[in-house]
This record gives sequence, C-alpha cells and structure tokens, in this order.
Amino acid sequence: MKLLRNFKILQKDLGGVELRTNSGMLLVDREGKVVYANPAMAQLAGVRPEALKRGTPHRSLISPASHARRMAPGMPGAALAQGRDWQGILEDWEVVGGRKVDAIALSMTVLPQGDVLFVGRDVSQQRRAARERDQMQAQLLHQDRLDALGRLTGGIAHEFNNLLGAVLGYAELLTADLDQGSPQHGFAARIEQTALRARDLVGRLVTFARDDMVEDVTFDLGSATGDALPMLRVTVRAGIAIDLQIEDGALPVVGNEGQLVQMLMNLCLNARDAIEEARSCPAGGDGAEAMGPGRIVIRVAPDRHWHAQLLADGVAGWPQAMIGEPEAGRDYLVLSVRDNGAGIPEPEFGRIFDPFFTTKARGKGSGLGLATVFGILRSWHGHVRLRSALGEGAQFELCLPRAPQAARPLAEGAAADADRQ
Repeated sequence: MKLLRNFKILQKDLGGVELRTNSGMLLVDREGKVVYANPAMAQLAGVRPEALKRGTPHRSLISPASHARRMAPGMPGAALAQGRDWQGILEDWEVVGGRKVDAIALSMTVLPQGDVLFVGRDVSQQRRAARERDQMQAQLLHQDRLDALGRLTGGIAHEFNNLLGAVLGYAELLTADLDQGSPQHGFAARIEQTALRARDLVGRLVTFARDDMVEDVTFDLGSATGDALPMLRVTVRAGIAIDLQIEDGALPVVGNEGQLVQMLMNLCLNARDAIEEARSCPAGGDGAEAMGPGRIVIRVAPDRHWHAQLLADGVAGWPQAMIGEPEAGRDYLVLSVRDNGAGIPEPEFGRIFDPFFTTKARGKGSGLGLATVFGILRSWHGHVRLRSALGEGAQFELCLPRAPQAARPLAEGAAADADRQ
C-alpha cells in the first residue's frame, strides 16, 4: 500500500501523467502481482482495464509463447531474474488472446525494494515507417549502382566494339583470300564466328547501358505480346506449356516492339532454365514426374487490377522486391512472366538484375539476360517487381507506363490464342 500511495503522489506531482501519455504504465510488486496499471497498459495488453486490478499476476498480460521468449538471454525476463533493468524493442510480440503487436518499446526499472515499473508503448507504426524508409534507401542505392554500372559498361562496350570491327574486317579478308579447303581458312572462319558472337554480346551490353537509340512508337502491349507467342513457344521447346492471359480493352504503351520481344524472350528463357533446374533436383520427389508439367504464364493487365489476380494465383504472400520507383500519379500496365521452377533465394533479389550476375553453371549463362531486360525497362521509364518462393517458382512483373492515347487493338490471332488458354 505504501508503494501504491507513493506512486499516486508521484503521479499527482507530475500533473496526472497517465492522462497525458500514450505509454502504458504497470507497477508490480516483488511477487509479480499488479499494484497499478493505467488504461494505456490495458489497451497495449489487449485487455479491459478491470482485468488489471490490483493483485492480478502480471504474467496474465502476455501469452505463453511470449513468456517463453521473455526468459531468453537478452530479454526482459532474463534481466529481471538477475535484478537488472532492461530497455529495448519487443518485435512480433504476442499479448493476450493471441493478438500480435509488431513492435513494443519497453522500459523495465527494478526499484530498490524489489518492485518493478514497466513503461511500454506500441511503436509498430514508427517501425514500419523506418523499414519503408530503409527499403527506399536501399532501392535508391541499388539504382545508383546500376546507373554507374551502365555508364561503365557503355564506355567499355563502345571501345570493345571498335576493336571487334578491326578483328572482323581482317577475318573477312583472310577468309576471302584463303582456299576454302585449307586449315587456315577454317581458322579464319572460326575467328570470324567468335568475333560475331562477341559483337552480339557487346550489343546486349549497350542495351543495358541504354546507349542504343531506337525509335519509340505507341503500340498495344497485349497485341504485341500475343504476336510474339508463337516464337516464344518454339524457343522454349516442347514439354513446357506457355499460357497467355490478356485483359480485354486497349493496353497502349510507348516503346519498341522489338525490345518488347527481347524482354519476353529473355524472361521466358530464364523461366525455362528455372523449370529445368527444378526438374533435375525437385524438392520432395524424384525427377520431372514429381514436379509436374512445366508451365510459364504470361499475363498483361492494368496495374490497378493486379492485386486481386495475385490473390487468385496464390503468389501474394511470396517474398517480393521492387527495382526502380513508380512515378506518383502515373497509370501503369503490367506484363508478367511466371514459372513453376526452382525459385530465387531472397538474398539474391537485389543482385539478379546486375550485369554478369548469374546462378547458372559455368558456361550456361552470360548473366546479361535480366540485366538487358532491366536496361530496356529503364529506357521505357518502367520498373519491375519480383516475387519468388523457393520450390514454387518466380514471377517477374514489368510495370510499364500506360500511354495517354490508344494504340492498335489486340490482333484477332493473338486474341483467339489468348482465349484458348
């Protein structure tokens, strides 16, 4: 009673602090029973104020799971057992009734007579804001890194292209002068073929660096995607189904149709490799039969309709990342490519679009496929969202600014092909 009376006097001297603070205050005696609790503490604990009447065990404020956590080293329960004060953040803390609080700032003070004063406050909103700020800063740093890589890559590519021009020129002169049946002609032809492959590689580097100039036009995203479908199916090969789903209505974007096909091709080849990887070492089964048929789904729809589709597809809960930033007030269309392959480890989300980064075996990937996709996407003022779960697959969502004017409608052949899916 003396402790409670002293606390009430202190509270009065402070001008009724419980009425002017959002912090929960809890005073317990040396036996762990409630001496005093303010309404804010009851709200934080998820109980009615009368449930915190004097003499109530303070352990009733937390769930059994949280009680086990609080006794872990470095947690308030362990500190209390040693008679020490504690201050920190309790994350994902479960209170009464199984309700979880994202973050609680808690201060625990052990008083001279062994009584304990707890002061706690729900800081979930501040923690979420801090996480969003950290994510935004990470995205900006990643964007700066890609821009620097783009400038460096563009400069190297141009210099290398000049050297390749000389190699190709001399190789062509040699092949023209040498007898076709001679070993020397074969050597010169091999030099020419290798230089041509190198020139193609340089072309992709320049695309990533955004140094190539292409003519942009307004076209219908759904129509162009449907037109590319036959070529994609031939390239991906048999055994992997490609489904196309295009939302009705005009879907105009400004860009280059050839670059669109290149992005689709790179994403579908990447999906094919992920499916083949899952077939070679599937989780929980043997061979492709355990995994089921390989499937790639290509979808085109406005971004404002996208969340409902994510829920329907069951991928809304997959780990995700966004590379690039959407412009405020701008309307976007989404072109997505989803596979049921091996999936991408979350730590690799931030590096997967870097040039020369690859998880494939040596000699099986240049590491430029996704870098090229992102280079084109940046030149279109778009951004990309990545969702993936290990063992379930990955989904790349290319977010493209919607053009202010309508483009040509979905071609009849592409519409019919899409309807059959």
